[in-house]
Amino acid sequence: SANKRFERGASLTLAFVILLLLASIAALVYHFTLPVDGWISVESDDPNSFGYIYGQNVLGVPSGLQAGDHLIAVEGISLDRNELDPALFSLSSLWQAGNRIQYSVIRQGQQVELMVPLVNYWQERKNLPMDANTTNNLVGIAGVLIFLAMGFFTFFKRPENMAARAILVLSATWLSAFILSGFSVLPGPIQDRIFPGSIIPEFLLFSAAFTVLIPPAFFRLGLVFPHPKPILQRYPWIEYLPYGIGGIGMVAFLNRIYLFGFIWMAISVLVTILLLVHNAITMRDAVSRAQMSWGLGGMLLGLAVFFTTYIPVFLPVSPAVEAFFNGLSALSFNILGLALTIAILRYHLFDIEVFVRRTLQYGVLTFLLGLVYFGGVTLLQRVFTAITGQQSPLAVVLSTLVVAALFGAFRRWVQAFIDRRFYRQKYNADQAVASFSTTASREVEVDVLAVQLAAVVKKSLQPESVSLWIRNQETKR
Repeated sequence: SANKRFERGASLTLAFVILLLLASIAALVYHFTLPVDGWISVESDDPNSFGYIYGQNVLGVPSGLQAGDHLIAVEGISLDRNELDPALFSLSSLWQAGNRIQYSVIRQGQQVELMVPLVNYWQERKNLPMDANTTNNLVGIAGVLIFLAMGFFTFFKRPENMAARAILVLSATWLSAFILSGFSVLPGPIQDRIFPGSIIPEFLLFSAAFTVLIPPAFFRLGLVFPHPKPILQRYPWIEYLPYGIGGIGMVAFLNRIYLFGFIWMAISVLVTILLLVHNAITMRDAVSRAQMSWGLGGMLLGLAVFFTTYIPVFLPVSPAVEAFFNGLSALSFNILGLALTIAILRYHLFDIEVFVRRTLQYGVLTFLLGLVYFGGVTLLQRVFTAITGQQSPLAVVLSTLVVAALFGAFRRWVQAFIDRRFYRQKYNADQAVASFSTTASREVEVDVLAVQLAAVVKKSLQPESVSLWIRNQETKR
């Protein structure tokens, strides 16, 4: 029954997820109630410096601040590296919308004193049009909410499944991290240092997400999907080892050693992929192998989509293309969540082979035809230019006709090549059936046909045993 499947472990998982989401939402709501100066600022990355570097006035409020200003003090209180400074807490009574606060900034090597007005974020933001950053944020929010919905759906369908619990924790933690990371694109963060009720929960939740929550959830997924590994029965403490390492990482995170968290996150993803690859190799039954095709394929594809956000870092692209990649990366965990949901719920599992096969075939076919088309256009344009002295639209027409003529032949060649290389069993089965069709059209001996038919069935379907019954055709009078 459902109550029996929803046992203690599932109840604790659900309670933890609900508390995590409530804490993250509460931190977000509290953060938005704080007055702001209207500027995006980042912490100085100079190890010998402190304070915040101002970049963009996102609310458009006149304040005297300029891009590049380096904030070093507020109301005469220096912004040293100690974020929990009681002297800054005393400014909470002055930090009200409508008040002006004295900022000390370094501008072009000179210290400048400014009286900066504070405003309510929502009152100012509602008068501004949507921009690309807002659109990307909305796409990102939709993505993580869909991932969370899939996590809850899978969990409530299979609460006894350890992988379903891991997906729920992973999706809830990812939403929490997304919410908290969104604080970095809001005006601030000086107000966080004045109101410890904002910075402490935010920092604790964010550091926990990338140390004791997301990496162990990945490890757990690799250990229990699609079935718990036998080693967990002999050494159950292995399941809790990532949490211990994550605890060490959280201590490092709290001491501003952020590199540990990034390395720990990368290791957890890599080890999880290796565990899933090992599961795909060692699990022999058809359902488990189909589950692994969905799970491992979805994870690799999801990670590939996620890392598209790094393309603008290494390649010069336009702002529109960069915005597209950022929006696309927000959907990466949806791909992972959807694949794992299908794998755990076991719905149309074996369609994955058809999907992957068709994707490979038409992906390669599109690439080859595109190569022929653009190569043909380029070559023919050069020919026409050499003959007539100008470009001709005939190059496009002729290239299109060539591509149309080659489509069928290329499709058959690509399909045969992929089947030979990656789907050898299906290719051999098709070859056996084709060979039997040729034999059946020429052979007249029943005994020879019976032997051939049994061999084809055994080679194509691979049953445990094959038997053939030939009906007696004698006519009863």
